Amino acid sequence: MAEEWIGLIGGKSGDSLTDKLQEKGYKVALVAGRAGEPGTDSADRHYIIDLREADAVADFFRKCQVKKVLVGTGHEVVFELAKKLEEEGFVLSINLATSLLAKDKIAFKKQLEKQGILTPAYYTADREKDVDMKKLIAGVGIPCVIKSSTDAIQPRKVNRMEELEEAVREVFATGTSLLAEEFIDGGDCTVAVANDGEHLIDCGVLLYSKARGSRLKGFHNAKDAVLSEEQKTEVAEIAKRVVGENGLLGLARVDFSISDENYVLEANSVVVTGYHGNTYPRYKKNGVDLAEILVEYGVRILERKSVE
Repeated sequence: MAEEWIGLIGGKSGDSLTDKLQEKGYKVALVAGRAGEPGTDSADRHYIIDLREADAVADFFRKCQVKKVLVGTGHEVVFELAKKLEEEGFVLSINLATSLLAKDKIAFKKQLEKQGILTPAYYTADREKDVDMKKLIAGVGIPCVIKSSTDAIQPRKVNRMEELEEAVREVFATGTSLLAEEFIDGGDCTVAVANDGEHLIDCGVLLYSKARGSRLKGFHNAKDAVLSEEQKTEVAEIAKRVVGENGLLGLARVDFSISDENYVLEANSVVVTGYHGNTYPRYKKNGVDLAEILVEYGVRILERKSVE
């Protein structure tokens, strides 16, 4: 065990994940997209490279005798890299197909609808010339939330027609599709859920508004949800259903807006667990170490896949 190497693509979570892997006795070969990225100062070996250079990353891992790769970030470029690594025979700690599904906000909302999971009403368009403003407003109203289908830009709440038109242009300028979503006037929370394919647990409901914490444009009155213990249990069960029914592996996070109903906003298939992120410190205050859980479940997945 002491000499077994694990490859790590950690992004902002590289620091905590390197520490937890080393605590388990693994040697860590970390790939980073830029100098100074978290974990580059503590990994046993690190390689700074454009993450689109899949062949170079694969060569680095082979030189380190890496066969298993822990994916600790959900960036679109990382998923493209992971796809190529999997094709080269490396074992991944995620279910790449379902992670890609969750990354596509439009496809994932359609999937939630099929599963009978409540999500805000929405309107979509692939090209700016296809946008029918009357249908958009009839479908989701104003205020509403404007998103890129693949997180090319941060979500934005718009309160007036001129803001809506501007936000729509911003989305299409990124070359991605438009997702206009009904604004739920409630409180926000998130639930981290760990799944190794056999065991599925929630890590507790975090009463936290990402919109407020990240100062997203237009969300001036965003607030944390206020929930009873019974409501927390209900929300956690929905989150486990989202993760389990969609086969997300590792440590995922399901975001909610709570009003008179529990609305699922989206799922992130890889939770950011860096020491200086938004989620990790808040869960740690509640006695939950997300980095430890991500590594524990990720290692289980890697070990099981390695013998299949």
